[in-house]
Amino acid sequence: MENPTNEWLISAAYGTDCRKRVSPELSAFYSSAVERLWFRLGESFAPSPMPQPVLEVVHSLVARPTVFRSDNSETLVYDQHLGQICNRLTRLALEDAPVQAVDQYVYRLFAQRSFVAGKFRSAALFGLLAKAQSADSWAPSLDSAALVGCSRLVAAQETFILGHELVHSHLSQNKGGPNERVSWYADLMSSVHKAPFHHADFPNVSDPDQIVSVFDQEYADSIRSALQRRGVSDMDIPSKVRKPGETASLLGTRERMAEILSSNSELLEECVCDAFAVIAGSKVLVRHGLNILDVASGAVLALHHLRLIQFLDRVASNRLGIDDIPSLFSLSDSFAQAVARVSMLRAFIVAILVMNKEAEVAQAVHRRLIDLNRIHATVIFDQVLHCMDFPATRSRLGEIPEVAESVEDLEADWKALKSLLGFV
Repeated sequence: MENPTNEWLISAAYGTDCRKRVSPELSAFYSSAVERLWFRLGESFAPSPMPQPVLEVVHSLVARPTVFRSDNSETLVYDQHLGQICNRLTRLALEDAPVQAVDQYVYRLFAQRSFVAGKFRSAALFGLLAKAQSADSWAPSLDSAALVGCSRLVAAQETFILGHELVHSHLSQNKGGPNERVSWYADLMSSVHKAPFHHADFPNVSDPDQIVSVFDQEYADSIRSALQRRGVSDMDIPSKVRKPGETASLLGTRERMAEILSSNSELLEECVCDAFAVIAGSKVLVRHGLNILDVASGAVLALHHLRLIQFLDRVASNRLGIDDIPSLFSLSDSFAQAVARVSMLRAFIVAILVMNKEAEVAQAVHRRLIDLNRIHATVIFDQVLHCMDFPATRSRLGEIPEVAESVEDLEADWKALKSLLGFV
């Protein structure tokens, strides 16, 4: 029997028509994944006093999972649109899509995030901009190998996201006391971080000043690669892309991560959920032919994509400007935590593989995850961070008379606006 309170909450959060576009095939995949993940998580945690969360699949502009809790049950709401976002971003990144294709999709995604934030004028402006660019949009490869590879990574991303939420459910049952798996994770990461965090990245570099220089150069090269995709010459690229001392501070933060985790329970829980989502996901997905490289890659891509959505949400809500980014490297901030979680998860996966005497696999996974970080930054995230000034673009668009008139019409017609954003 359906819970009327949950039905009301789901409709309020995702819209009254949120089930209209749900794919039955994908819904069946999510249901199977949740059941198997819950079983596998039961092997890692003490048996939960509550039953497996009830899964409700929706498809809306919200594109984020939510857990509704009552005294004796939980409902996990998963938005199928999030998987579609992961799919598109994965293909853009891994198929080295041109700048125009990245812009077109990011503008559309920003329009959707603006709609969710209640900024309907911004949603209309960027929706129109994305539509105007769609005539020259890039088509992803139809090569069968590329399609299969992308499908595997998207399945791994969605399984990771579901698993992460299910670990939260397990942990919520034990809020009143210590959890041995949380303690195990913290102890493991403490031992990992007794060695310098950068050791795996630069095993032949030991001098601290040289390490800072290497990281600065890599960071500059990453931004240069992103900007050069837009035809920006070296002459236009700042020689110093970070503030003095910022790299050293970031490296110090990475090496103190175990200490930081011990004093930041929110970040610790997020990292634990990431870690055990990968452990459970690897056991679930092996039956579908995925290996640890697929599972690890999917988990890291999922974190990158969730971080991008979080960034766009902040810009859409006028809570963050491009110039505010350097100040975000404080781990009390959830955006900075999202950055840290990628590093922590990579270190955890490598540590587990080494513990299991799979050193060669650990090296391959580490190299692949580092490559994914660079690919995602160059093709997508650095484009958004350094090249797409949303407030300035919004102002310019609003000054065009024909655009302003169309925006007024769309603001008055939500159905037409949602259709523009891809939701009829």
